[in-house]
Amino acid sequence: MATLLEIRLQHGLRAAIVGLGVLVLHSTASASVLADTAQALAPGEFVELATEGLTRDLMTAGGCSSPVTSFSDNGVWDAPRKAFLFVGGPHGCPHVFLRYSEADNSWSTLPTYSDRATHGYDHTTIDIDTNTLYFRTHSKGGIHSYDLEAGTWQVDALEPPAMKSVQVSGGLEYFPELGRLVLMNYGGQGGLLAHTGKKWRREGSEEMGTRANFIEYNPNHGVLLFGGGWIAPKTFSPKAYLMNGDGKIKATAEAPVGLGITASIITVDPVSGRFLVFANRGVFAEYDPEGDAWRTLDRRVPFLETHYQRGKASVATVAAPIPEYGVMMFLQYLGSGKGGPKAWLYRHCTDGPDCAGAVAEND
Repeated sequence: MATLLEIRLQHGLRAAIVGLGVLVLHSTASASVLADTAQALAPGEFVELATEGLTRDLMTAGGCSSPVTSFSDNGVWDAPRKAFLFVGGPHGCPHVFLRYSEADNSWSTLPTYSDRATHGYDHTTIDIDTNTLYFRTHSKGGIHSYDLEAGTWQVDALEPPAMKSVQVSGGLEYFPELGRLVLMNYGGQGGLLAHTGKKWRREGSEEMGTRANFIEYNPNHGVLLFGGGWIAPKTFSPKAYLMNGDGKIKATAEAPVGLGITASIITVDPVSGRFLVFANRGVFAEYDPEGDAWRTLDRRVPFLETHYQRGKASVATVAAPIPEYGVMMFLQYLGSGKGGPKAWLYRHCTDGPDCAGAVAEND
């Protein structure tokens, strides 16, 4: 396994290459529909991305009418292949593996590791250094890997931790600063487990909800934000924690909303490095990991309207940052009779950590 210094040097080199790519892109006309749409966005602006192949048939599975994005907030961006990826499915139907390709601006499906039903939750992560996507099956706990270059799955690539019980829906994230895959709240005991390359090692026992937790990697600050989760019917914990590149964990200030799958969509602004939370009843919040400060924001969020502002669960929208263009992508389908599937782009701000031009704070 690479040393921590080697991992950080590799991480810095990737950031430099991405930055160079952005400079080249800005000087190239009509690089792609995604690039052109992203570049036209002002700070605080959302826009629907016009794509090919994003249909109701794509967003349902096995004849079910429920969206495949049910019970998840988690997509990933595959930067080398310029693709948005999502793995998951609804109740009682085979899951799907969706791919958006920037090259032809279209959506398609990729082979899955099985035909079993499994929700996406926060169970998908990507290791760009090894061109590997990882996915954890909910309930059963199996962790599978997908070779992004070869296009092949390895079922049960990692043996899950040996525990008497398996938490239905914790979280899974690759943490480049540690060079390890991190599993959250696996046995329903809180805390994190990190895979050392040979075995799982407990990293903490932080208190959190019993299921539907979240975990999000922030490359700008080299930290993991995790926690939240279900604590009572329709009630989610506002507690969250930060893990830094040295493996140290600390509690954050309490969030202004409940956090976790079906309560909120949590992602990272690739420009400012702030965590963004899109929650039930139309709440839009931001967390600054450097200042340990939360604030709610006054901004119309198109994909939170109607369904979400009535207090319905955020069960059908997944997100991923696209660092090359300084935006985030959201994929949403609420189901039959609630509008067709849509892909959205959002630019939070334009000027790095100071976030000049960001949306205003609520009074």
